[in-house]
Amino acid sequence: DTTPKDETQIGCYVEKDNQLFHRKTNDGNHQDTRLCNFTARITSQVERDDGAEIARHLAIEGTLANGKTLPKASVPASQFGSMNWVLDHWGVAAIVSAGQSAKDKIREAVQMFSDKAGVALETTYTHLGWREVNGEWVYLHADGAIGKDGTVTSVSVDAGSALNLYHLPAPVKLHDSLAAIQASLRMLEVAPDGLTIILFLGLYRAVIDTSDFALYLAGLTGVRKSELAALALQHFGSGLDSRHLPGNWSSTANSLETLAFAAKDALIVIDDFAPQGNQSEQAGYHARANRVLRAQGNAQGRGRSRPDGSNRPEKPPRGLILVTGEELASGHSIRARLLILEVKPNDVNLVKLTQCQKDAANSLYASALASFIQWLAPRLEQTREALKQRRNHYRASFISSHGRTTDACAELMFTADVWCDFARDAGFMSAQDVDAFKARVFTTLQKIAGNQAQHQRDADPVERFSLLLFATLTSGKAHLASVTGNSPESPERWGYKVQEKPGSYGSEKSYQAQGSKIGWLPDSFETEGIYLEPEAAYAAVQELAKQQGEILSMSKNVLYKRLAERGHIVTNEDDRNTRKVTVEGTRRNVVNLAPSYVVKSGTFGTSGTNETKSSVDESFTVPKSGGVPKIKRDSEEKRDTKSLTKSNVDEGSPESPESPDFTDTPPSGFLEHADDAVSEVTDDLSL
Repeated sequence: DTTPKDETQIGCYVEKDNQLFHRKTNDGNHQDTRLCNFTARITSQVERDDGAEIARHLAIEGTLANGKTLPKASVPASQFGSMNWVLDHWGVAAIVSAGQSAKDKIREAVQMFSDKAGVALETTYTHLGWREVNGEWVYLHADGAIGKDGTVTSVSVDAGSALNLYHLPAPVKLHDSLAAIQASLRMLEVAPDGLTIILFLGLYRAVIDTSDFALYLAGLTGVRKSELAALALQHFGSGLDSRHLPGNWSSTANSLETLAFAAKDALIVIDDFAPQGNQSEQAGYHARANRVLRAQGNAQGRGRSRPDGSNRPEKPPRGLILVTGEELASGHSIRARLLILEVKPNDVNLVKLTQCQKDAANSLYASALASFIQWLAPRLEQTREALKQRRNHYRASFISSHGRTTDACAELMFTADVWCDFARDAGFMSAQDVDAFKARVFTTLQKIAGNQAQHQRDADPVERFSLLLFATLTSGKAHLASVTGNSPESPERWGYKVQEKPGSYGSEKSYQAQGSKIGWLPDSFETEGIYLEPEAAYAAVQELAKQQGEILSMSKNVLYKRLAERGHIVTNEDDRNTRKVTVEGTRRNVVNLAPSYVVKSGTFGTSGTNETKSSVDESFTVPKSGGVPKIKRDSEEKRDTKSLTKSNVDEGSPESPESPDFTDTPPSGFLEHADDAVSEVTDDLSL
């Protein structure tokens, strides 16, 4: 080998003086052409795995001709060959010689020299949540992973800057986690159960598996919505306080979708839904919410194509989204995908909030969740299978106007089962305590399920149509005529303005029709209903909706079809949504609103709520500070991982209300008589 000691040659490429050359040899004479004024090595090939696809990145180190070490560059493998990354990462000091062939030669030379030196193969996960690594389930967070044996040091995670505060501490032994569990549960004291219990169960539900519903904290500014959301979120990292929430509705829909995809098996807060600006800007807020929350509810991402036309894998939300906002997202189908929790003034106890914030900042919340994750790891597959079965079992116990609401409540009830099993294994709860806590959860969820009906009704286009129709008449934007074309009886109720002028026998009243004519009022509308001109009525209602910053999310034909399906339209035998009647001497096709849809007060539609009154909010209290004594448990109460095997889970079924729960068998008739179960619990919970 005649190569000088201060240079290295592989093939036709030479490294010398910290520069790269292309060498031509002719009759023993060397002609070296400089390709660049630096040397570079690919030190590792990193597979960035987001759970849907793998992107390869190259870790590259370099040295300038003057001996200066260049910063480590991470370059997508697809961009390596262009050599444009040199200027992006190393600046103007790193010079590539002119000519396209120089770039191609540098690419080849760097690969050859790197391969000879050895390139490490690494995997970096770019999301949070559960992954199966080397045959075992581990939970990824910003600083590594947690498995059944505790911290897993061999796993690399880079979920992005927005999620870099999702940092969990190393879990302690289960029976050493009592103080952390106690602190976590103490957040229930900060606000009414209808808020805190749902948030508490929601954060633990997020860890179990992907969710197809979202939580929505709604209320005026200043009621501490963001602070409540942060208490739940700080279970995933002490730094995730109300000033460091990961998402905000001012972001683009694409960035929010990316964030929700990366936050797998985790709670993610998207803060401050408060549409501002002009009508178009406000519509943009609602469009973003519609897109992100619909993706959450459908567990589907947007279809995308690669440059070559092939389809990329979908990237749906994979955690549980928690929204805070002063205003509710519009759309009936969107609200059906939410559990809406209203925060009212004075709901939040500020003294207890401050104490809980201190606990969260001291990592007690994150420590509790880390212990739960370690406990769940060897049980994960059985728990997920049980979730499907027990959701069906609990679904019939909750009454609501939409099936999605009952599913969400059933999943949260199951989460209470799982958490209680964890708490008992930690020595935090007795069987009696479990019964009291589950009863408290059950009645809270019943009330929440009932409350959702009004939120969904407020966004239901069929219900909105009736309210807007009445508003067009009372506001003078439209009117109804009698079937003869004159003003109807009590015209001021149907879009007419009263005018008075002096007459021979005192003042005389006349009535002036306001706005456009949208229909006709039969003589006995209490029995015949109202005749609407289909086009004019829909246009008037839609125009008023636009003026209020909303829009009916149904076309004219679909809206009338839905009205007919609910019995609000009188149809002919052929089931057409219109029927022919004689008005003003002419046969016309009209939409005949049914008498039951029109009441004498001038209002339309129906109202009512389906709420279940809670009587057990105070049946379970968190132990006072100072630690929780270890509970001596009877042998038949001791549990191990065998209690979570599929055979035990399968013993329960929707057809058998008294069959065992996922964890502990509740009192007989527990689901049907939660109050009875609580009445048997003594005031002293022996915690």
